Amino acid sequence: MRVIAILIALSLLLLAGAGLGVRYLRLSAEPLLREAEAAAAALPDDPAAARAHLSAFAEQWARTERVWQFLTGHEGLEAIGQTLHEAQSALALPDPEAACLACARLPEDIRALLRRETPSWGNFF
Repeated sequence: MRVIAILIALSLLLLAGAGLGVRYLRLSAEPLLREAEAAAAALPDDPAAARAHLSAFAEQWARTERVWQFLTGHEGLEAIGQTLHEAQSALALPDPEAACLACARLPEDIRALLRRETPSWGNFF
């Protein structure tokens, strides 16, 4: 009987930890999404503002990525890092189409990572 109580308590702790991890992911993704969307919105007309938003995104991403490595799958993190690098490279070159596409993919990559890491029946089975 004591073993069952311990197993139930450990299961509840595991669920609480997973819930807190997902909550942290969502809260830390909001500022990243704001910067990525602002960069995508500013890009066709104002490349300097897009560069500023991307550098703010890169600073925040450097802090967030270390923590997310413990909470998420690495392929999603690599996709976001690669897209960020593509966007910064496209802004350095005079290639507005590539920069627009890369900046538009950044929020999509973050949302895809959040969808994949949110607990659901599909994730469990």
